[in-house]
Amino acid sequence: MKKVLLLLIVIISVSCKDEIVSPNETKTAELNKPFELKVGESVSLEMGKVNFTFESVPADSRCPTGAICRWAGDATVVIKFSEEFRDSLHTNVGQSGLIADTYYIALLSLSPYPKVSEQIKAEEYIAKFEAHQVILAKKGN
Repeated sequence: MKKVLLLLIVIISVSCKDEIVSPNETKTAELNKPFELKVGESVSLEMGKVNFTFESVPADSRCPTGAICRWAGDATVVIKFSEEFRDSLHTNVGQSGLIADTYYIALLSLSPYPKVSEQIKAEEYIAKFEAHQVILAKKGN
């Protein structure tokens, strides 16, 4: 019985291997399609032309479910392109995207949403992004 159970665990863990990404591995994503990252996970777009890591959520002041607030609040998502370059995206409309090289990276959502009297742990955050190619027009003479 123990051997069968052990064999079953090995089969399940091997079959789930593709879905598990350690914080040091890099996922690949397609342009114009949403993709999700957990804190610490990295993504590669356009065969490595743009890479970034979902580094942290240093601030989350979104109005918790079950509370009455004067404004919706905001959460800050930090993405790291390299050791020297980090940038922030926000859940507020108008601050939820940035241009990196010739790509527009948008923060579509951040979950979980806060609840009254519950603290969200860093490892629980999942950010949904989408990236698009930006065509920059050259200035005429």
